[in-house]
Amino acid sequence: MRRPQPPRHSHSRQRAPLLPLGQIAKSLRAPVEGTPNRAERIELWRRSDREQGERPDYLLWRHLLCRECPPEKRRDVVELALGALRARDPQIHWAAVGLVIAAVLHDSGRSVLRDEQKQRVRAALQSSLAEQRETLQHSPLSLALLRWWASIVLADAPSSASLFHSRPSKMNSFCL
Repeated sequence: MRRPQPPRHSHSRQRAPLLPLGQIAKSLRAPVEGTPNRAERIELWRRSDREQGERPDYLLWRHLLCRECPPEKRRDVVELALGALRARDPQIHWAAVGLVIAAVLHDSGRSVLRDEQKQRVRAALQSSLAEQRETLQHSPLSLALLRWWASIVLADAPSSASLFHSRPSKMNSFCL
């Protein structure tokens, strides 16, 4: 006969709540005392990279939008987008939705994604939005706006410039 074992207590640390990606971005782009030189900026980004680790939305943001100091280790943007869209954490998922929308609609200057990459990312976005997802309680209107922009991306709108003329009544219904 076996002796009952006492319950095991996990000694693993509780994970700190995730900061919203926008808050991280704002802190990295906020002016500090004086103008940091290039070495100081690089160190600031490296520290942030270490702190955020493998967080999918952060990595996607770094690869898509941080051209002033790109990540030292380059990764496939499509794979990063797919991973971030599959994330279970609602903050990561919804940040990824916004980043993917921006990447697909981006058409000025150097394109962020090639056409075949856009198609893969669109398919992942559609699949991701078809799943039941936890929402962010403090941002219902923001999520409604993201869903509307996603519908434009998934409808394969010709350009982001035409969005404001194409469906204003639908956009206004989210703002009421």
